[in-house]
Amino acid sequence: MAPSPPNPAPLLLLALLAVLSARPACSLSLPAPRASLAESAGAASPQRAGSDRSPPSFPSAFEAQYTFTLPYVQVVQSRGLSFPVHVWYDGEAGRLRMDVYDGLDRIIQTDADTVYSLYPRINATACDVAHDAAGPTGAGAGLAARLLSDAPLPSLDEWRYAGATVLRGKDAEIWTLRERLSEAKTAVYTFYITPEGTPLRLYMMGSNVVSYSHYDEYLIDFDYWKPGKPPAAAFSVPKTCPLDAARARASGAAAPDARAARLAQAAALMPWGRLRAAGAAASAPAAAGGDGLLLRRLAARAEAARFVEAHDARAAGFSVALNRFSDWLPEEYSALMTARRAPRAGAALKARPLGVFRGEGVDFGKLPKSVDWRGTGADGVVKDQATCGSCWAFAASGTMEGTWSVATGELLSLSEQQLVDCSWDYGNNGCGGGFMEGAIQYVADAGGAMSEEAYQYLGQNAFCGANATAPRAKPSARFLGFAQVEPRSERALMAAVATLGPVAVSIDAAQMDFKYFAGGVYSSTTCSNDDLDHAVLLVGYGEENGVPYWLIKNSWSTYWGDNGYVKMLRTDGGGTDCGITTDPVVAIPLPEAAAAAAARLGRPAPRAPRLAAPAAAPAA
Repeated sequence: MAPSPPNPAPLLLLALLAVLSARPACSLSLPAPRASLAESAGAASPQRAGSDRSPPSFPSAFEAQYTFTLPYVQVVQSRGLSFPVHVWYDGEAGRLRMDVYDGLDRIIQTDADTVYSLYPRINATACDVAHDAAGPTGAGAGLAARLLSDAPLPSLDEWRYAGATVLRGKDAEIWTLRERLSEAKTAVYTFYITPEGTPLRLYMMGSNVVSYSHYDEYLIDFDYWKPGKPPAAAFSVPKTCPLDAARARASGAAAPDARAARLAQAAALMPWGRLRAAGAAASAPAAAGGDGLLLRRLAARAEAARFVEAHDARAAGFSVALNRFSDWLPEEYSALMTARRAPRAGAALKARPLGVFRGEGVDFGKLPKSVDWRGTGADGVVKDQATCGSCWAFAASGTMEGTWSVATGELLSLSEQQLVDCSWDYGNNGCGGGFMEGAIQYVADAGGAMSEEAYQYLGQNAFCGANATAPRAKPSARFLGFAQVEPRSERALMAAVATLGPVAVSIDAAQMDFKYFAGGVYSSTTCSNDDLDHAVLLVGYGEENGVPYWLIKNSWSTYWGDNGYVKMLRTDGGGTDCGITTDPVVAIPLPEAAAAAAARLGRPAPRAPRLAAPAAAPAA
């Protein structure tokens, strides 16, 4: 029997495994959808149902175009968030190409060992290459061979036929898979496929049957499908790519964590591997056979379930629950959800604080016992970074929105995409990770921050300014720069959030109990104060049942944590706070711009905070 042909789709993940040498960037979570979304996704009443049909299978070579949509982002921005994806796949030759946003971002796998990624960097296209994706630096030859047997579209062997309908004017069979994650949480996948085997739509809805809320949702609409081998030219690499890749490595843009984030981001827009894991879990783990990737996902799922059960069996002060991360590999979580980077030396020189806020002029005895900016102009809706390692951009925009509102009374939603696209020269790598100091410094130097509506979020790298819907629009807010809040000082941080507004902070988010946090006051004896991988927004502080906490806003949507927030233990210097007080920064509005905005609303001009001199700049 001839061996199965190699399959390039899992190489996106293999390349990720090969290049990860440090914890990188951030990503995903969103607001609750409307009840009509299931209907708009095509959930029509079936005409007939039965279980005696054989499920369709997909070919080993094809070309497809589809739109990957996160419907609930419409709560944040009017256009929602949709990723146009174009895939060319040749399983026999071991080749894959994936274009997002009409080729704005591109992944080309030319063989089992080489993956190119092309992406925008400010106003030019950059190129990076990962070699030996399945070789010695990867998962090992045996596991690699099993990973290569995966397919970019799922096997439907464990799916059930649920009837027929008409979708977009075409006859469609309905195939469903129900995945039970816990007593409360269920995920339902619905695949619409023509009788001839053409995929039309995949809809996923994760529901909590106890709270009647949703914890995840996405929609994939296929616009084009052509089975058979794509032309060889589809997999050609631009001639300048090898030289561009060398330059990227020299500049730091090709750092392992940034490269890993780009590859993981591409893989996240092809969720077929997780569908296979869901199918195997719905039947029996034995269905995984010798599939290494599937076995790892099932093992991750089982470990998560055991962890949640063990945690909830003891009085821990906070609860955890399974969520969308339950079958994610650690490498995926770190690349997509936690992407705060340490600034490079040159960038650290470019992004210098205006000073250090220690609370000078603040009567600490009169600070309120609790502060909560939620529901005010200083803290807008919970957003979702989606499949982009841009937590740093959300933390930066959050402190800019908050301090601007406190100073002027004006409610704004500022653009994270502007920071992703335009702040590369300040030490950031777009969706490959970054740090909030450089983002705020870029805004100060560039003349201001654009609004979310004028420069909407794509969840993907783009050219600076190219996706602004109002390219001639003026910045909505202007900033002088940022101040560092005195490190390891709870008193100074409380004064900053009480008097200036929300503060951007960095945390260690690698712990399993943080990943699955669901409610209460989070505490950890194992998280680090120094090894920080995620950027979030501090929006308050207080006490709950006598336990002091910091109120943190995440950028993983309302589907995570306590409606997108987490209360984290305030230790008063007596233990680890997971880094909250290690590196806090707060945006400082430009005085004349803030005064003008306040005057328009009939408010007095804001007073500038008193800052101590910053530490001496490091030697070049």
